[in-house]
Amino acid sequence: PGTTAMDTISLSELEERHGIKITLLAVTAAGGIVDFRYKVVDAAKATTLLQDPANMPTLTVVDSGLTLNSTQMGRHHSHMRTKQGAVPFGFYPNVRRAVKPGTKVSVAFGKVRVEPIVAQ
Repeated sequence: PGTTAMDTISLSELEERHGIKITLLAVTAAGGIVDFRYKVVDAAKATTLLQDPANMPTLTVVDSGLTLNSTQMGRHHSHMRTKQGAVPFGFYPNVRRAVKPGTKVSVAFGKVRVEPIVAQ
């Protein structure tokens, strides 16, 4: 079935359907940056999702609804983002220090939204 904007999938469904395993969502740089990393566990499945630049991950703070977008820092790794075993990353400015360790954050790859993750 197609994924609509309202669908939320589990972390295991993200891995099963799209070949992506989220490995880290943590606050770094004295609270100023959210470091987000994932691993490509199935390159063929991941390519179908990640080949569209509109599907680059966005992070949304569950409590406030504030959305964080990646800086250009992690994006120059676009050539590796769909390679088997690759661990692409993005650094997200932690606007208004919205994310702290323990904050629930929802990750979306375009219209594919993943269940909230607790930030480290």
